[in-house]
This record gives sequence, C-alpha cells and structure tokens, in this order.
Amino acid sequence: MTLEQAEALIHRMEQNADILNVVPLTISNWLEMFGKDCLVQTPIGIVKIGDNQYIKLINKNRQKEFGMIKPTLTNPDVIIKKNSPQDGTERNYKLLFIKIFLANHGKKYVNFESVTIKKDRLEISISNHILEKKAMLRELTRQNIAFIRSALNFNNSEWYLAETH
Repeated sequence: MTLEQAEALIHRMEQNADILNVVPLTISNWLEMFGKDCLVQTPIGIVKIGDNQYIKLINKNRQKEFGMIKPTLTNPDVIIKKNSPQDGTERNYKLLFIKIFLANHGKKYVNFESVTIKKDRLEISISNHILEKKAMLRELTRQNIAFIRSALNFNNSEWYLAETH
C-alpha cells in the first residue's frame, strides 16, 4: 500500500471510529468481557487472550485501555500480517488488529492495536496497546494487509487471510 493509500485508509478509519468506552479493569469486568476461557470471536476466527494480559495492563499502567481490547479484536478496522519469526510459534508472522476510537467527547482519535501469534494451534493475543499514528502508517505501507472492514469501503470489498477460507 502506498503512503497516500494508507493516509486515505486512516482517514476513513477515523470517519468510522467507534466511541471509546472506558471500562474499569476489574476481575469481574474481565470475566464479563472475556469469560473464564478468555476466547473472543474475530473476523479470522477465535483468539485467546494471553494468560498474562490482565497483569500486563496493570503493570504497564494501561488500565484505561482495557475497554478497547475486545472491540479491536471483534471488529477491527484492519488486520495486518507482519513478518516476525519467533521461537515457539507456529508461523513466521504476527497479526496486528488495529482499530481507531473516538475519545474526549469526539475531540481525539485513539489508535489501538492487539498483536496475536499462533501457538499450540491457537491464535493468542500477546500485546494490547495504543499505537502512534506514524507507526500505524509504517505498518500499513510496509506489511501485508490481511483484512479491511467493509464499512471502510476500500475497493468496495473486504480482504481476508487466505487461511480463513
């Protein structure tokens, strides 16, 4: 994707941004959102939230980001396939689920990313964090786009990972 195409896509993502719903990070809210198995249905299939993600949010002072995890996975704006060989994983790429939210009563965009790997035949979310716009542009222009939400009207179709068909 060219820089101009990536900028246009981000503009469409911003125009279609969901309102940020801040949810307090508590054990009961975690269980309500993800259930005891921590499984989420996404456009590419089931994703398991990594075992240490709750603690990671607390340790990295990201409690306010909790409410963005599930919507990013269930209804991402884009999914990017990023080459990233890692020991112990079943493939040589990660999936970057990216979604833009509208915060501060419509005054600010928040770019959010959930990173998944394939391990033990499961797609596992290993990182959830805010993403700078420059980094999002870089990923869109350097990596393979695996999925674009149809509401963004990119070439009037959605793109899917070949392995989901």
